[in-house]
Amino acid sequence: SRPVSSASAQAESQPSSVAPLSAVSGAACARLPDMPAAAVLASAPFVRTAAACCGGASDAACAALGRTLELLCYDDAPRSAEVLNELLRGLRAESEPRAAVHAHLLHRLLVLPDGLLAERCALALGRPHGLVGVVLSFIGAATTATAEQTPPAFSDAARCYMCLRLLLDLNASSAAAADCVDAAVTAEEVETMVRWLKDASRTAALGRSVERARWLGVPRRRPASAFERTESQQLTLESLRGIHRKKARA
Repeated sequence: SRPVSSASAQAESQPSSVAPLSAVSGAACARLPDMPAAAVLASAPFVRTAAACCGGASDAACAALGRTLELLCYDDAPRSAEVLNELLRGLRAESEPRAAVHAHLLHRLLVLPDGLLAERCALALGRPHGLVGVVLSFIGAATTATAEQTPPAFSDAARCYMCLRLLLDLNASSAAAADCVDAAVTAEEVETMVRWLKDASRTAALGRSVERARWLGVPRRRPASAFERTESQQLTLESLRGIHRKKARA
């Protein structure tokens, strides 16, 4: 293997400076021109391959890909639809690291400061393949299935939870985005999400195993059903309850 210079190592250790377009004023945003290369970069095969090359949602490659997709999709409905559909596919079907990259890129596109927020949200939140459709479809199936005692590394419940987190991040991003989320779900559906997360976070599906006090230095585990909610899950549950209260008062 080739040696890595200290300068290269230092550069790789620095956080990415690629800022999202959502942090840039509208006047400073300019979409890429219409050209064959732009159409290729916004195609589903390219987005799928590029996302697979990212090491994670926080690495420099993912930040650069996110910036590229923002420029490609800015104020461009057809490109936005193609990229969003591919990101939603990855969120539904890819393994955990890749699904997390797709979720991160999806959020970046949904909060772009152009005039397409409502159109993008309608696609991303829709049914059956948008965020709301994925969450409600899984919850409906989970109510008739037996809970797994040893779920896989990235279970359907974990994927559902990732979609819920993305839904809440979108809801908190702006008043306009919150209006889109509000229009996409009913109070009854939000209540269903609350009940599912409340129950699932106390089981092997999502919760973390709780240990009893040690006996002779050896941790004594509670029965397999003893699981507790994580802090992240508690915050998510409270956010969902807030949306439900708001919709119930409307």
